[in-house]
Amino acid sequence: MPYQKLRELWYFYTQDSQVLDIRVVRDPKTVGDYVARYASRPCELSNLPFKQGVEVICALHGRRLAGSWGTARDISFRPRKIPDPENWEYMGSWMLIHGMKETDDRAAAILEAYYNNLELGEGFSIYEVECFIDGNEYMNPNKVEVDPKPPPMLF
Repeated sequence: MPYQKLRELWYFYTQDSQVLDIRVVRDPKTVGDYVARYASRPCELSNLPFKQGVEVICALHGRRLAGSWGTARDISFRPRKIPDPENWEYMGSWMLIHGMKETDDRAAAILEAYYNNLELGEGFSIYEVECFIDGNEYMNPNKVEVDPKPPPMLF
């Protein structure tokens, strides 16, 4: 098929893209990985006109958008259970922890535990530093009532 004709068809179906990249497949696994990532990228409804957003919602409602087969059958698509927030401990703001990582061993340990998915014992919080900087009275952040999360916007 002539490139120009294929490009016109691509634009007709996407209605917004004239970018067309056609290459010889040299490594099927690499291409398969790329196509799977590209095809499974989530749709951003906020970028679509209202009518197209509604069409996407109606077309995909109740559809299974992901599945596994073959050697990937062992992969679970269920989200991991979030640990009980009652057991969480506030360590300090993300910006403060990052800002203090070079000068405070507690901040460095918090980041190392976060990035390496390690458990962190007690005594690493820098919340009292945050209170001092902000001029606030220290209070147990785990006992503060938080406003409920608003419902997600569909468009």
